[in-house]
Amino acid sequence: MSGPLYGLQASQTSSPSTPVGLSCASTGGNCCADTPGTSTGPPGLVYFNPTVPFGLESNGNPIGDATQTNSNQGYNCAPINNRYFVGWSNIFNAINALLLNAQPSVYVDELEFGQQEMNLFQFPAYYRLIYDNFAGHAVAPQTTTPVLTKLADMMASYNFDPLRVIWSIPWTDSSQYVSTNCTNVYEDYARNTNLDEIVSGILGGSIGNWDPNTFVDGLPCSQTVADPLYAVPYTYSVPDAIDAHIYPSLTSGTPGTQTQATIQAIAQTDYGDLVHIFSDVPSLQGATVIIGETYPGTIYPGWDPYAQPPALCWNAPTSAPAGNVQGFNQSALANYSVVFRPWMNLEDSTDACFGYGLGPASTANYPTTQSNFQNVNLGQQGPYVPTNQTNH
Repeated sequence: MSGPLYGLQASQTSSPSTPVGLSCASTGGNCCADTPGTSTGPPGLVYFNPTVPFGLESNGNPIGDATQTNSNQGYNCAPINNRYFVGWSNIFNAINALLLNAQPSVYVDELEFGQQEMNLFQFPAYYRLIYDNFAGHAVAPQTTTPVLTKLADMMASYNFDPLRVIWSIPWTDSSQYVSTNCTNVYEDYARNTNLDEIVSGILGGSIGNWDPNTFVDGLPCSQTVADPLYAVPYTYSVPDAIDAHIYPSLTSGTPGTQTQATIQAIAQTDYGDLVHIFSDVPSLQGATVIIGETYPGTIYPGWDPYAQPPALCWNAPTSAPAGNVQGFNQSALANYSVVFRPWMNLEDSTDACFGYGLGPASTANYPTTQSNFQNVNLGQQGPYVPTNQTNH
């Protein structure tokens, strides 16, 4: 999500659960506990983006952070954007125009709307980008807006696959130990949690965070629920693709501690765990697996001179892509058809970290010699050269 933010006092806002005549600042206003400017929230304003139907923190995250409030009611308690929202009709018209103009020239293989790396585990309010039950946002005579249904219908009308309206998810890795693995409340591996949340939300299940005291090494290892998960008010057909952004690594590690062997071992676990969702949701068996982001070509090991405070261009070892592929090849996911989309920054040759066409990664003569982030599969030389490929 991007664009201008407009701020309002809590007394000028309300949630879908706020009684008539009250506001988020009122006693009994029924807004999320982390709503800025309320008695339980931080100081400051509630922010709104014209293309987002709910209120935001100053950092752009949705209000109703389940990991902070220990409540999964963010969908109903986040302040609603009833003043600055451009409206679903305008948004749908813009997307329709995009698909109309795309049809003669390209095939839209995936439509991701509103938010990449959707995290329903932490921010249930994001579910309004899938289904918005606020009557004030609906187009009369409707009283709700099934966003996913509308987008799928538009895809179908231009002969694109309606089941390719999907949302990518951020992956969850362990913090300190390669071997940590456990199951979550969906009876799936905890590393799959964000994917479980998206699939559950689309298929009419439940979303949210569970007992925050049962995290193990950074993974949500629990089959108990401290606050009831939010049962979503909508269901749709199972998607025929899943999009996971996976950078196998220890989340507390540094390039000095994360060797190629470490990356390889974590990759084997990550990709092997992903397959387990097919057991939990058999109807997903035929879905295309998309690793929508992962390590690019050879990792440049240098520092970004523009970052404040100073930071490495990539907090990963130079050999991370090689370890990533080796771990994938050793995992159960290697038996499936998988699409890899390695991350690349296409920037001009003066950029310190992601210069275009400047040769292999090197610290010598920095910044003249930098990483060529276009060596993913260039001339069949990159780390992601497929073992089997079909020409299209």
